[in-house]
Parts: sequence; structure tokens; C-alpha cells
Amino acid sequence: MNKLLSLCVAFMLALVTADVLSVPAHTCNGQPLVWSSDTLNFKVPSRHYPQDSIQYHNLNLALSHFNRNPSNFRISTSYEARTRKNTGMNGNGVNEILFSSLDGDAIGRELKIFSCSEGLIESDVILATAPDWTTSSSALRYLEYGGDHENAVGVLLHEFGHAAGVGHTVDSMSNMGSAHYFYRNGSTIYEGVGEDLSVSLRSLYGNGESSKQDLAVSHYRYVGNDGEYALVGFTRILEGGTEPFSVISGGMPVYHLVRGEAYDLEFTYENMGQNSAFVSVEFYLSSNNYISPGDRLIARFEGLHIGPNIVFTKKYNITLPMNAHGRMHLGVIVNREMAEINGSKESTLANNRTFHQILVVDE
Repeated sequence: MNKLLSLCVAFMLALVTADVLSVPAHTCNGQPLVWSSDTLNFKVPSRHYPQDSIQYHNLNLALSHFNRNPSNFRISTSYEARTRKNTGMNGNGVNEILFSSLDGDAIGRELKIFSCSEGLIESDVILATAPDWTTSSSALRYLEYGGDHENAVGVLLHEFGHAAGVGHTVDSMSNMGSAHYFYRNGSTIYEGVGEDLSVSLRSLYGNGESSKQDLAVSHYRYVGNDGEYALVGFTRILEGGTEPFSVISGGMPVYHLVRGEAYDLEFTYENMGQNSAFVSVEFYLSSNNYISPGDRLIARFEGLHIGPNIVFTKKYNITLPMNAHGRMHLGVIVNREMAEINGSKESTLANNRTFHQILVVDE
């Protein structure tokens, strides 16, 4: 798997080493180093991001998703039609988003200058030229689902987190641990900031608008770490603690299940807002992988508590209906009623549904 590389350049009297297992990324005398303003402006050179390019499309999508975070911190951009002589030079006093070749297998990098007296001073975010990027939101085009394209939006969100002063998270499913992590319903993927980055930004820059509420459910789970990076895999269907037989289709397992039998459906839940939520969780049987309230409801659970400071993988026991047959999907919807959280609706519902693939078989 390609890895992200974050390189920090410090102009300081004493060497400061960032603890990649903690947040924030940089401290001085035990205090986090942050920007003096809640808005970080990047210059975007036209020769790196032409306005009709794949890169430019992905950049704007990543900015839109990042700025839904529940803190006061925002990223803005200024497009530069003409290239400055010192464009792309770390230490030029300009925050830049660049598109360039990178060493090794790095697909994204963030360069930073900081000091104890001034905090964060300069940041450059670089996306590598080598991978095969795409503007498509079709899951099957991405490596994680058997395709051959990298996810530029996820990589940019990860690097924007570093630019804000956030370090890696390696002990949970997290955007700052792995950019290979999505929310998916049907054929479409959605990339969000993730619970870990949301909490970190709130800690560093304070709470923003209370209307920035966002719950999510994913068919990914944390499976361990590789150095400074978190590893994720698909959530599972279990019977008595054991995974049933499955085959891979579209990069995902297709579980062979028996009608009338009980199974534990595993999904990961998180809260990217400011306030705790107690919401419903509903499970559906669908003939396709786009889960909607119009599908067959087979189970409903009330009062799932999703706090704003933890991401967790949870199992619910579901009985497969006797009249289920053939290739189907077991889906989940969290907060279908769009219940308000601290008086506000969720900022997006694009990440409230997902699914497992199944094939109903005879015993």
C-alpha cells in the first residue's frame, strides 16, 4: 500500500520532534503549535492545478469536505494564473498547494516551517504526479474496490490535517492514520474529515458553528498499524464469532449466508460533530447496493450513543429472512429520521448508509 509522507522542516534554536502517535503534530514546552489565524490561505499555481484538470476538481472537492469540520479552522485558496519565480520553494513565505513528483512511494506530502515564538509559519501541501488519479466518485475505479486509481480527495484531506498542525492517529480507524478510507453507499464514495481530525481541530482551534453536526457509518474497521500509519479493512459478518465463507467481488467479500439463520453484522460508527447523539440504527435487505428507506426493513434498534470523541465498531445480531434469495445486500442506515443533534440537522447525509454483500444459499 502506498504510504503518505509528512516532512516537517523546523527553523528553531532547539530541535523539536513531532510525536507521530499523538495530536498535535508539533509542541513547544508542552503547548501545541497552531496558526495565529483560524483561516489558512494557500496559493494554488495554475501550472500545477489547471482549472479544467482532474487535480483542480479533486482539490476543490477536498476543500469543500474539509471545511465541513466542526471547528473554527478553515482553509481558503487563491488561484494564481501566473507562476511566481519562487513557486514551490519551501521557505518562500507562501503557503502553496502543489502537484509534483515525490520520492519513493509517497503519494502526498506536507512541508512545514514553525517556531516556538511564532507557532506555525508556512505550509506546503504536495500531491504526487505518479499515481493514476481520477475525478470519478465511482467506487470501482479505486484501488480499495479492485480498481487502479488513487483517492486524491482522501490524500488531500489527510495533508490538510497536517497543515493545520494535526499529527498521525495510529490506534483507531482514522483519516489521520490512513487516507485509504471512505464512506460508501451504492457505487458512490464520500470522503470526510473523520472523527479523529474533527476532534483534533476542535481541540486546537475551538468549536465552530453548532450546526456542523455529522454522523457516519462505514464498512471499514481498524485492524492494526504499520509504523505511523493505521491499517483498515472491511467490517465483517460473523456467525458465532467466525466469518462465513465468502468470495471477493468488486474488492469486497460476498458472504454466503443461509436464510433463517442469525448473524452478527459489524459496522463502524463515528461522530464528526460537536455533540453526543442518541439515534436509531436500522438494517435493510436490498436487491442492490444502494441502501434506502424503501428497501425491506428487517431490524431496528433505538438509542445508539455516538459520542464526538470516539470511533467504534459494533455488531448487531440480525436474522436473515426466510424468503431472502440470491445475490443481495444487507445494509444499515443511522439516524434515518434525521433527528436533530443539539438543535441542528446533520450537515450531510452522504455518509449515513452502507452495506455488506451477501449471497443467500441453501444449507
